[in-house]
Amino acid sequence: MGDFFELISRRESCRDYSDRPVEREKLERMIEAARLAPSAVNSQSWFYTVVTGKEAVAAVRRCAAQGGMNRFVLSCSAFVVVEELGPNLLSRLGGAVKDQQYTQIDLGLSVMQLLLAATEVGLSTCMLGWFDRKGLEDALGLGHGRPRLVICVGYAADGRVKPKKRKPMERIARFIE
Repeated sequence: MGDFFELISRRESCRDYSDRPVEREKLERMIEAARLAPSAVNSQSWFYTVVTGKEAVAAVRRCAAQGGMNRFVLSCSAFVVVEELGPNLLSRLGGAVKDQQYTQIDLGLSVMQLLLAATEVGLSTCMLGWFDRKGLEDALGLGHGRPRLVICVGYAADGRVKPKKRKPMERIARFIE
């Protein structure tokens, strides 16, 4: 096993992709990592659509670059569309009792594992929340759940990892002993 902290320090949001195609085996590893994520009462309330076909990639690019946003997607060679499924009965009941949105938490855990797996196999990613939802649903024939994220996947044009700018630990955590 590699060094987890080295892996998380290498993961970053890429906004400059090469035109190199992404191998299916690497995409499958990413989906496998997402599939293995924990979820409330094992509800697994997510569905992933992996997009690599030329016409489908062009459609996702159009939907993600809507209104002049996310122009960098025009060089991305693959995408993963993340749909949030409804919670199963136990997750829904627990969420209502505890006033929690377990499906959104679960989705975040699954997506993070996907992103880390991408980094592990040498790929770069960027999560997008700004996209033409209806256009995406129509173009890809989505219908499993609500599209929540579009994840750009590809090889970074420049492989250098930029230093992370994060708040100091004392601004985000406290220890009670």
